[in-house]
Amino acid sequence: VTQNFDCVFWCGDLNFRMAQPREEIIQWVTNTCWPTETAVNLSNDQLRMVLNEGSVLRGFEEGPITFPPTYKYDPGTQTFDSSSKQRTPSYTDRILFKGKTQPRGYMRRVSHESSNLHKDGHIECLVYDSVPSICTSDHKPVWGVFKTTVRPGIDT
Repeated sequence: VTQNFDCVFWCGDLNFRMAQPREEIIQWVTNTCWPTETAVNLSNDQLRMVLNEGSVLRGFEEGPITFPPTYKYDPGTQTFDSSSKQRTPSYTDRILFKGKTQPRGYMRRVSHESSNLHKDGHIECLVYDSVPSICTSDHKPVWGVFKTTVRPGIDT
């Protein structure tokens, strides 16, 4: 179905978790200066694993993550889950995109091929971030700015 469109954005609480012990994640988050200058290594992220396998969400990409995990916080605070469940901090809130002419491996490339920048359906992630100061939920919202190229007119 997604191949019928020039640009598709899939975003929200995708509920994928970090496959790593909670203590390790909290120590990593605590010892990291946010936002990071380079993309976070998400080799233990369940979403990255399935994107790399191509088993689901085939062809979707994600901008580089340079912000701390967006889940699970005690509502009204900057504190990770202190309930008896002790959920592991994770990147559950994501923005994925798929352009008709999107070259594979977007999240691993530093620069884009100039030939793709002006083709219909190309998507470039300009900014991808979270808003840690918003504390009304157990999630921190994510947002992005994207540049797309689409042709004018109506498909027939």
